[in-house]
Amino acid sequence: GSSGSSGSKYQLGMLHFSTQYDLLHNHLTVRVIEARDLPPPISHDGSRQDMAHSNPYVKICLLPDQKNSKQTGVKRKTQKPVFEERYTFEIPFLEAQRRTLLLTVVDFDKFSRHCVIGKVSVPLCEVDLVKGGHWWKALIPSGPSSG
Repeated sequence: GSSGSSGSKYQLGMLHFSTQYDLLHNHLTVRVIEARDLPPPISHDGSRQDMAHSNPYVKICLLPDQKNSKQTGVKRKTQKPVFEERYTFEIPFLEAQRRTLLLTVVDFDKFSRHCVIGKVSVPLCEVDLVKGGHWWKALIPSGPSSG
């Protein structure tokens, strides 16, 4: 095993969400339920005391389409935000199966550009969309994909 990379081995927390496809209305409902165990923000400036907790929100999109992304509200100063927000994407069933649901947890920071905490991606071809389901998924780093 090669050690020496940053000590966080997927210690980015978990995201709880659900999906359900409505064949009658031809839309996909994505429910962002909650997250937990989010890592505390990295403080670059010791004088700022509000850095003990994140202000997380979640961006939802169906890759490769990133234009029609949705966004939850921002939860203040918490590492275990409860969102309980639901979003519908109007999309034909066969098209939905080609998409990948991408959920990105972002730390809202009014002083600097928003910092991505981590992401979860789910290829919808692997999911029983009509039956629906919900998952706890570990967040993975959202670095530039190497390759």
